[in-house]
Amino acid sequence: MASLLSTKRLDTPNKNHLLAAGIGVVDYDAISIQLTPPDLKSITSDKPLTHLLFTSQNGFLGFKLAFDQLDLVTQSRWQLSVFCVGEGTASIIREAGFQVREYFENAQSLGERIPNNKGIRCCYFSGNLRRENLLKELSSRNIYFIERRSYQTVLKPKTFERSFDAILFFSPSGVQSFTQNNTLKEAMAICIGSTTAAEIQNHTEKYIVAPKPTITQVILQSINYFKQLNGAD
Repeated sequence: MASLLSTKRLDTPNKNHLLAAGIGVVDYDAISIQLTPPDLKSITSDKPLTHLLFTSQNGFLGFKLAFDQLDLVTQSRWQLSVFCVGEGTASIIREAGFQVREYFENAQSLGERIPNNKGIRCCYFSGNLRRENLLKELSSRNIYFIERRSYQTVLKPKTFERSFDAILFFSPSGVQSFTQNNTLKEAMAICIGSTTAAEIQNHTEKYIVAPKPTITQVILQSINYFKQLNGAD
């Protein structure tokens, strides 16, 4: 039986989907997330902010915890249009009652394609391990922004004494956590998106990127990989 390691706990339907395809699964959480709601009342700007930026669901969830503690008048000042990364993130934000102006595949695309005009003034809610690419892109295009932390990622390294045929990665920090105590050896790395793939390239040339940044697509990509490996139709 083919063996697969997931660096994120999978729900029962996804595990069963893999098992039905003849793939043995080991899963664990390579990272943990601690939401750190920012003090929204203390955030000031020379001019009123117009948009919120989120590159992950956790970024929004940390913000939402802080937002829910505000009085209605202050909430109205933060009920802003949103640019975000990922369809899943956009869905959660909409369900919470916020308007998603547009969502992008990754942070780089967000930085490159966000409208560039003097009226755009953003607040970016990030994590402690966020990458620099979005900030560099916004700065290079002279887009006004301020940044606040809304969650913290904690690595949870674990040592594996065995090898796997494929390993699933869902974030750059998940890659960092796994590679602290392990190497990929000959395993195929299957990544949820291009940002995660950029991190995995520091460790292997054998990787696949899911066509859409969702857990479902990562699972389907894994099944397709093993089918092709075994010569199945």
